[in-house]
Amino acid sequence: MGRPSGPGFTGPAQPTPSAQPRSSAPPTPSISPTGSGPGSDRSRRSAGPPSHRLPAVLTVLAIGVVALVVAVASVLAARQDVREATPRPVATRSSGVGPIATDRIEFTTSSGSGVLQIVDHGWDSDGSHVDEPGSLLTLAIELTCRSGTLSYGPEAFQAFDRGGDLFDAEVLPDSPTALDFGILSAGQQVSGTVAFDIPRGGVTLLMSDESSRTVTALKVPD
Repeated sequence: MGRPSGPGFTGPAQPTPSAQPRSSAPPTPSISPTGSGPGSDRSRRSAGPPSHRLPAVLTVLAIGVVALVVAVASVLAARQDVREATPRPVATRSSGVGPIATDRIEFTTSSGSGVLQIVDHGWDSDGSHVDEPGSLLTLAIELTCRSGTLSYGPEAFQAFDRGGDLFDAEVLPDSPTALDFGILSAGQQVSGTVAFDIPRGGVTLLMSDESSRTVTALKVPD
């Protein structure tokens, strides 16, 4: 058969090319090699605190450590000063009298001022000068004049016992250490012994001025 032809015949219709089918898979996002993109800034923000805070934190820690070291050093220095400033007790001896801790007191009279010190004390056990054995108290004293003048002698001293009874000093002419009579000027010092026939126990030594007025007192250890 021949192909139909004619003015109104254009030939068989040509098939229309069909459109390419669309893929249902989502497009794959491109990843920038330099890490730029919408998520890169968020990743950097969540990585940790800004680096500019670290020096401030280190500075605060350093200040705290220095303050702690200074405080500890101050406490140790204060304790050392207290230990060095605390005086140590002093003990002295004299022949024939037992040792005791040094005891002293400052006083003022109408004519001057001074210091009375009990250096040693002892109790006589042989009874050669007393009514009862073991009741003779011997005191080694030291008297210093700070200003003016001070009169001294055995009669300037008295003692009372625990019951409140008053005793005058004993006169022991054969004692080479007995306190003598005299007057001290500023800067002068005298020492000697005074004795009391007094019951053994709590005894207090009294010192009077030239007008028999008591100016000071010291407790005598038993």
